[in-house]
Amino acid sequence: MKETLQCTQCDAKWERTRVRGRKPVVCPECAQINIEEGQGVACHKVVKEQLVKSDFKYPSVSYWFCPDCNQTLTVHVGLDYIPSHNCRVKRNMPIAMQRTNRKELKEITI
Repeated sequence: MKETLQCTQCDAKWERTRVRGRKPVVCPECAQINIEEGQGVACHKVVKEQLVKSDFKYPSVSYWFCPDCNQTLTVHVGLDYIPSHNCRVKRNMPIAMQRTNRKELKEITI
């Protein structure tokens, strides 16, 4: 049985016999060129896109800590929910972390 695949580098389509496992992301010609140039086989085409500002409840950089064990967490993506962790003081029960600013976070982590 044949399947049609599309190359992520040159957008060409090619057919191959369907087999189990990962599908190649580049056509045989691009794979050979990459090997000859010493680049290896590219996994995905890199697309530069402008980041869209989202409406998250918590901003893209936020600081959190556990009130029981002082475990700290710095998050660099926007969040809609409060993060939690398995607190070692509370015998690995999930505990909601509390939000703080960076100055307070330094005072907590000694």
